[in-house]
Amino acid sequence: MLGKKFWKLKVQERKISHQERDMKKIAVVTGANRGLGFGTVKELAKRGYEVLLLGRNLAQVEERAESLRKEGFSARAFALDLARPESIEHAAQEISAFPISLLVNNAGVFLEKGIGYDPEVVRETMQVNVLGPLQFTMELAPVLKKNKAQVVNVSSGMGSLSEMGGGTPGYRLSKTALNAVTRNLAVDWQAAGVRVNSVCPGWVRTEMGGEGAERSIEQGVASILAVVREDAPSGGFFRDGKPVEW
Repeated sequence: MLGKKFWKLKVQERKISHQERDMKKIAVVTGANRGLGFGTVKELAKRGYEVLLLGRNLAQVEERAESLRKEGFSARAFALDLARPESIEHAAQEISAFPISLLVNNAGVFLEKGIGYDPEVVRETMQVNVLGPLQFTMELAPVLKKNKAQVVNVSSGMGSLSEMGGGTPGYRLSKTALNAVTRNLAVDWQAAGVRVNSVCPGWVRTEMGGEGAERSIEQGVASILAVVREDAPSGGFFRDGKPVEW
């Protein structure tokens, strides 16, 4: 009798655990092993999200996830290489069972420092900064729609047509195109209740931004997450929670 009672209690504990997990908010962040990505993950974890960290170097991503688990947060690591469509498909399949309520497309590259126009660099940049995030988001469409999720595309003022400057065509055009993805999906998914926005974190002191950048990682993260709220709009371009020109 005691044995049956014990296992009955264990089954009940497992059921409660599953129920609690179903109620927990799940956030997916790409490029989560460093810089703005990891900063965003840490802040989301503090806000009560279970965080799914994705990045090209699985060992680094797992190390970051483990550091969060040691602090008592719920974190899982997955491999994602936006330069490889098959990796994108595999990663989406791995996480599609989670009730995702937030997707932050943060991963990106800036490969044109100190060089002029190089068609191969432009192609690689467009794949990682635009086509990859688009494919990944579309692969997750069913779960995003089911959970009326929010999608945040980390863009840049360098992609703004109203502020467009010269040089670095791959990076600039990729961020302009990512903004177009935001507008397109915001319209297509409006009826499903999925909100999609672009965010400019500003020039941030990361490995990409360099030590001379004017903003801290914390400031960049705050700009990214300023649109993650219950009354969030959709189809906009924001910096520090305020609309900016496309």
